[in-house]
Parts: sequence; C-alpha cells; structure tokens
Amino acid sequence: MERQFESFVFSVSMIYKDIQKLKSREMAKLGLKGPYALYLYRLQNAPDGLTAVELCRLCGEDKAAVSRALTQLEDAGLVRYREGEAPRRYRSRAVLTQKGKETADRMDERITAYVAAVQAQMDDERRAAFYAALDEIAANLHRLSSAEASGESEV
Repeated sequence: MERQFESFVFSVSMIYKDIQKLKSREMAKLGLKGPYALYLYRLQNAPDGLTAVELCRLCGEDKAAVSRALTQLEDAGLVRYREGEAPRRYRSRAVLTQKGKETADRMDERITAYVAAVQAQMDDERRAAFYAALDEIAANLHRLSSAEASGESEV
C-alpha cells in the first residue's frame, strides 16, 4: 500500500508540474501568465460572463488572485465588465472581448492538441475508466480533507 501511495503522489505531482510548465509556456506565447489559462477557459464557456466570486469557485483560486488576473486581463483588452450590473466591480460579470475570444480560441486549439497527444495511446474504454477513477479519487480525497478540516475524521 505504501508503494501505491508513493506512486500516486509522485505521478499526480509530476502531472501538475508539467501542466504548469505547459500553461506557462503556451500562455507566454500569447503574452499572458500561465494561471490565466483557466480563467480564459471558464470565461470562454460562460457567454453571459462570470463574477469574480464565480471564477473563484470554478477555478479553486482565492479572490485576490482572481481580482488581480481580471484587472490584468482587462488592461490587456481581453475582458470587459458588463455595464450597469452591480455597483461593485467584484459583483459585475466579466466577459471576453472579441480579442479575448480570439485569444481563448487560440489557447483552446493548443489545449486540444496537447490532450490529443497525451491520450493518443488510450482507447475510449481505457480513457473513460481512467477519468471515472480519477473523479472518484478526487471526490474521496475532497470528502476526507473536508472532514479532517472540520474535525470529523473519517479514517
């Protein structure tokens, strides 16, 4: 069991690090920072826009990081806020500008190419089983870590 833990943690860590490297490299080609990839992706899939609070929840990031990113994306002309929605900016919906949509589309093309390359050797059945197992592991780890945080250990 100890070897399984070691293998799992090492593999997940390496996957995360490699994803971070790829995001940084690809986003730099667009003149942006790596973490902005997820924000652009989420905004691209929300035509009515998202508030900073919604982006925080969807991306698993804190409010300060999302606010800074939205300001920089707005300064770059990739995001704008919907007019007259809320008196405070963090409650207004951010939407992609035309330039933002084009940038997100280019980013999406690169993501699609990377996903295809990573999964090239996997058939549909194996891919489905992998994602089902990964989702189950993620849900179980989240449940356990939430229980530990509230002092209700399940182990």
